[in-house]
Amino acid sequence: MQKNINLFPFKSDTLAKLDEYETKILEDEFISHAIKTLMSRRDSYYAHNDKKYFGKNLVNDTSNLKMYHIEFLVFFTEDVLDYLFSQLASEKRRTTKYNQDLSNLFKHD
Repeated sequence: MQKNINLFPFKSDTLAKLDEYETKILEDEFISHAIKTLMSRRDSYYAHNDKKYFGKNLVNDTSNLKMYHIEFLVFFTEDVLDYLFSQLASEKRRTTKYNQDLSNLFKHD
């Protein structure tokens, strides 16, 4: 990201905010767990012929990714992207929350 910092109007503010996000990734148990688990699964799926990721490692995978881990990661990612887009855009981005949409999809009348 630092090589593209010239795209942002307030470079020092943006770098400070990115450092804040990086700290949150390291310190937040749910976000860091979700990222590590997804990275491990990505490696297993895309490098499935590599002994390092396939075979016993894949079979013995005990990583557990609960829905709340994903929710924390989604909200965090949304916050990061909202910030970055707000810095790059000339107009305010419309915010949309999907709190009830998923439950409405599975609602039976």
